[in-house]
Amino acid sequence: MRSKSADRTAKHYQVTFFEEGKMNEWVGDWKEARLGDLFELKKGKKVNVTDKPAEKSTPYLVIGNLRGKPITNFTDDKNGLLCAPNDLLLVWDGANCGTIGSGLKGFVGSTISRLRLIDDSVDKDYVLAFLKSKFKYFNSHITGATIPHLEKNCVINLKIPLPPLETQKEIVAILEKAEHLKAWREEADKLTDEYLKSVFLELFGDPVRNSKAWTRIKLGKLCDIRRGASPRPIKDYLGGTVPWVKIGDGSKGNDTYIEETKEKILEEGVSKSVLVKKGALIFANCGVSLGFARILKIDGCIHDGWLSFDNIDSGLNKMYLLKLINFITDHFRKIAPDGTQPNLNTGIMKNFEIPLP
Repeated sequence: MRSKSADRTAKHYQVTFFEEGKMNEWVGDWKEARLGDLFELKKGKKVNVTDKPAEKSTPYLVIGNLRGKPITNFTDDKNGLLCAPNDLLLVWDGANCGTIGSGLKGFVGSTISRLRLIDDSVDKDYVLAFLKSKFKYFNSHITGATIPHLEKNCVINLKIPLPPLETQKEIVAILEKAEHLKAWREEADKLTDEYLKSVFLELFGDPVRNSKAWTRIKLGKLCDIRRGASPRPIKDYLGGTVPWVKIGDGSKGNDTYIEETKEKILEEGVSKSVLVKKGALIFANCGVSLGFARILKIDGCIHDGWLSFDNIDSGLNKMYLLKLINFITDHFRKIAPDGTQPNLNTGIMKNFEIPLP
């Protein structure tokens, strides 16, 4: 099972550390400065781009490179805006306004602005962490009907809390440690997942090939399978107290249970939906996320993208069924019929045979 606290550690520090009241433990000579007084801002330029660079071609940086994608664009032009690894790069145009990056070298893309530090009392990585926490702020200060752009004044006038330089570096060290902890946690989760799968194989064999030659029984003979349903139009029922279980509630974090939902609906929407009781096993049966199962730790209405498995036969352990389904998620995605979106309907799932030790 994944550790929620460990997975959220880095994000918690990144996003909330700079919010008012979150830095009370830090004392000293704090100041405040405008971003425009600390950095020189220049917009990137369009250049002629090639994906077949010569020996002296210059990398041309686009938004994806700020998110870790490898550089694939190059140019032989000489009139672009160059950036160095110590510069900050801020996405200025498009749906990703506010994305921030650093550590890159090359010509700056036309949708990106270069922020070059002009104040040696400021740690660049400290400001980088601060600006990463302001993505929502930047996205709420955009203009342009067709293509959104950052409002220049909202950027240059953004106030940055500035402790002494040594304190800035100390804060950066804490944030980097949190990032490392997250990476270690993810690696540990990956190794744990691989180990648990090997144990499952050893105990029960490959469920698809049925390598242990267990009796195979149609799932529809072992439980009742029914579709989910949502009240329509859903916008008329949002904002209540009844959990509305969407696919996203089960596709991240805990890989066994759903303990909370992002959305809730009004009581009157229950009669037009499918209310599934606490302890039920549900299966994501359509869309790009189909093929995994979860157990509800809440009573809730399930979204159209779920099937519920109810009245499970006493000879079928619910946790075994859950682990078996999650073990062969990729298999379900392969067998889903082609269409507008993959869908494993009730008929398909009722006839799906599972090995029953």
